[in-house]
Amino acid sequence: MDEQTVEQVGLPLRVDVTRREHATLLTCTGEVDLATVSLLRTVMNDEVVEGRVDLVIDLRGVDFMDSSGLGALIGAHRKTRAFKGGLRLVVTTPALLRLLAITSLDRVLEICSTLEEAWPADG
Repeated sequence: MDEQTVEQVGLPLRVDVTRREHATLLTCTGEVDLATVSLLRTVMNDEVVEGRVDLVIDLRGVDFMDSSGLGALIGAHRKTRAFKGGLRLVVTTPALLRLLAITSLDRVLEICSTLEEAWPADG
């Protein structure tokens, strides 16, 4: 298991990266918006480029997300699928669940309520 924390001074977003054999867990804490989305997008892209195409993104610590954050998740979903991988989100925050529902992204993205549910069976 390999762990890393990615953050930029002054930005209200931190991404903890935990790499395991069968998937990578990205644990996000803070806000995902126009000011911070490039950090999340870069981390997700770097994982896929390095061949880690099964991503679990834990959004339980995210207290705000705007359309740029949703766009980054859609982009990561498309990219992981293109490389025969997958993207699963862990979401429990009512506001974020509502945002995913009203944009119908809950029909496109795999949304789980626990890490155990999101983690690949063989990982």
